[in-house]
Amino acid sequence: MKLYILLSAPIIGAIEATTIKERIVLCEHCNRKELHFSNAALNLDKWNGEEMISAMGQLFISENVKVKLDTLNILFESTPFDVLVKKKSIQDQKPTPKYYRILFRNICKGQGEPWFEFINKCDACGREKWMMDTEGYRSSANPELIGKDIENPAPRKVDKASWKNEDAFLLQDGYDIPIVTQKFVDILEELGITINKKGGVWLRQTNWIE
Repeated sequence: MKLYILLSAPIIGAIEATTIKERIVLCEHCNRKELHFSNAALNLDKWNGEEMISAMGQLFISENVKVKLDTLNILFESTPFDVLVKKKSIQDQKPTPKYYRILFRNICKGQGEPWFEFINKCDACGREKWMMDTEGYRSSANPELIGKDIENPAPRKVDKASWKNEDAFLLQDGYDIPIVTQKFVDILEELGITINKKGGVWLRQTNWIE
């Protein structure tokens, strides 16, 4: 099974200023928090039928993608966002979809280095704390901003023994860029989502630790 890092999706707007943002404390011992949204809306500069987008570091999927992901082995949470569009670049008769902010809940183990340096592990919740290293910043660069991927990026290696056939997951270092399987990629292609081109979703193949 091939694995890919889901690096980025088109950035075509921002989270509406009226959206309520709240950081929920998940562990008082290490002060781990998670960002939650309510009264949520996206304000898009333009819309040309994109099924997956990003805004302010968050990943959003359309209803079409959500329905397809429900058929895969993925544990995720989705928060609905209303959509405001300044300009539509496609036929006005095509309705703007409701988007969902997606959080992937499956966690696998992997090799943190050279992206991260291990700091410690919380005695209460077991969360591992890692600090991004220089190579991590370089290898996580957003290709959408320059129209191509970087040269010789460091892989994110996944421990195959920790994988339970999930089709999208995060690694234990807490970084929120997901790793996805070929089944996930097949769904993107089935929906006509552009891959590894400007204005599309950027993927990079990565490796297993056998």
